[in-house]
Amino acid sequence: MATSGPASVCSFKDAVGEWTDCTEMLKATTTELATGELCQVSTFSLYDAISALELMDPKMDSGMVNTTQTKKVQIKSHTQALDAGLQVSGFSNSELVHVMDKILSLVASWLHGHTLAQTVFTCLYLHDPTIVQDDILKPYCIGALKVVDIIRELVQRADVYEEEDFQASAQGFYLCEKVPVLASIAELNTQISFLEGTKGDGVISKDTVAAQVCMRLRLMSTLLSLLNTCTSVAHVQKTVKLCRQLHSHVTSIQSSLLDMDSTASSGSIADFQHALENGSPQPFQPFVNSHLLSPTPPREIEILTTTQMLAWLLEESDNISAVCGVGGCNTLRALDEFFLVMDRRSPGLLARSTLVRLVFGGDKILNRHAMPALVQEFLYEFDHPIPLESASLECDEGTKKELLDHYCKLSAALYQTRCRIFCNNSARRRRKLAKFLSKVQTFYVQAHDVNTALHALWSKHDAPLSSATATVIPFATRFAVDTSVWFLLAGFDLQLYARHEFHMIWWYVDYLLGWYNAVASAAFNRIGAAHVVSVEKAVSVASASSSKKNKKSKSKKAQVSSAPKPSLEWHVCEIMRHICKGLLRAMDACKSLNALPQWTPEFNTIEVLYQHRFAPLEVLESPEYVPYARYRQHSIVQDQAGLPAKDLFNMSTKHFDTAIKLCVEVLKSPTQPPTGTKAELQSLSEVARSNMTNVKYAMGLDGPFTLDMKFIPHRCFPVFTFQ
Repeated sequence: MATSGPASVCSFKDAVGEWTDCTEMLKATTTELATGELCQVSTFSLYDAISALELMDPKMDSGMVNTTQTKKVQIKSHTQALDAGLQVSGFSNSELVHVMDKILSLVASWLHGHTLAQTVFTCLYLHDPTIVQDDILKPYCIGALKVVDIIRELVQRADVYEEEDFQASAQGFYLCEKVPVLASIAELNTQISFLEGTKGDGVISKDTVAAQVCMRLRLMSTLLSLLNTCTSVAHVQKTVKLCRQLHSHVTSIQSSLLDMDSTASSGSIADFQHALENGSPQPFQPFVNSHLLSPTPPREIEILTTTQMLAWLLEESDNISAVCGVGGCNTLRALDEFFLVMDRRSPGLLARSTLVRLVFGGDKILNRHAMPALVQEFLYEFDHPIPLESASLECDEGTKKELLDHYCKLSAALYQTRCRIFCNNSARRRRKLAKFLSKVQTFYVQAHDVNTALHALWSKHDAPLSSATATVIPFATRFAVDTSVWFLLAGFDLQLYARHEFHMIWWYVDYLLGWYNAVASAAFNRIGAAHVVSVEKAVSVASASSSKKNKKSKSKKAQVSSAPKPSLEWHVCEIMRHICKGLLRAMDACKSLNALPQWTPEFNTIEVLYQHRFAPLEVLESPEYVPYARYRQHSIVQDQAGLPAKDLFNMSTKHFDTAIKLCVEVLKSPTQPPTGTKAELQSLSEVARSNMTNVKYAMGLDGPFTLDMKFIPHRCFPVFTFQ
């Protein structure tokens, strides 16, 4: 700390005065602060603190200093390089392969979060493609710029990225915006036809370098066609037709990449003999755009190699191909199922942006479904709202329809927002879900208002009040519970939770899933009861002239046939609940045996951690937020019960065994679950089987042991191992 010196900003070396170590003073002052308390002055904000730090990440500290060209003349522009003898024509096929692979690697590096100045526009040919006099390389360069332009527009419109994920600024560079995409594709196809026609039989051997050039031209043409199709869904085609085109383009790209992968290294040996022999500048200059970036300490970014670029593009094309499956979603359940599948794949930015474009590119979901209609269908499927269906309210049909439409519009807006949130990466999704919970609470309050209006409407006709309670509130509660569980489990994907936090996380997830199953059970019981009543009325009317014996028989058959069955969601939640309980009981047993490492924080407590982890859930009215005191009371009761470790282990194995039986029941049922749910059930079953085996092994250990956890079959529920 400087005791004297000028107040103006200056460098450290030029600072005047004596500097004193203030570490001990700061440590002493922390004793006056409570746990979780922060001291801050108005003249030094969090933004100032972060700005003063260098994160040593080239994505965040984008400065460039030329450390490799100390004695050579630095190239500052493509015109300077052109005057110095930059090669723009007379390329051999080997040199063309090298340049094409390098350009595509630069584009892939840009999509990994770096700036255009540090990636794409380190290639001098891309500063102005008109300087290239080669008939093959020139359209390839224009196509690369069109790819950048289309991706930039697609990602910006989707808005599912952070600053570290994607740099959208063009930084003043020309991206060939005025060149039509179809014209660029046509020029690439012309060069492909020209190369294929150079042989007398019109066929080029795959082993020739000319064939490798042809493959790269075809890849660029297909990539442009793919991206052009992605951006035209709202104006030209229906989504299903678009998905078929995307499948065709992705298949073509994968076919080209599989051939390219075997020849990827052939272009890397091209060393531009012309440039080396004549001393002319290389076409790739890492520091040509250094004037656009801040002069911070040198951190030159790592450009993807050709092999890395191919691997990334193959993976991303697979994800885009999977995204095309959204065209088959015709219900909200199918849409939720699809997002579950995509969440397991963890797609990249380009695939997620394409998904947003497909689902929300038009006025309707998938360009054919109105979201309020999907919500209304799902509402009746989940919890049949009796007052909205009653024949006794025919005189108020207009009011009833108005209330239903209002509620469905509210639900549709909320569902649409959550679907867009699921298109973000894991970190951004969790952060947005935390803020989204306040909107969920607002929706719950609005559902209460609609329910009150329906209650009043029902009371006008002297209907039983018990029936009026089964309206729209359970559906709102289900949505709140579903969102809360997604929020908590997202922390496991990001590895946010420490081992000492697992117990309270699984305990709270079990609590939320209990709410979900209670609401779902009540819902399908009400549906079954309402269906029985309606069937009995229909049978009584139809059998008015029949014998009394036949009427009783038919009524009994109707009751038997309409017995409600638990839904698939109920089974999945029940399985997850038993796994949570099994993990909790096993951890309690290990705690009693001192097999868990002790957590002794200096500036934190479990209560502060609990409040921090579950703070976003405090806004919810249903499910009710559980304060730390209640969780602590549950833990104290568990500890005071004094159950031996063996009994706790036995309880754990019973929960795992129940989870296994439920998984088998669902997987072997005649109606097979969807693909995503089936994969989830198989992972949960594997977790339960492994844990049951390992817990039984721990029960037979005589000496001390330690508990280890491996999140291998499932990302949120680990397999316990005892050593």
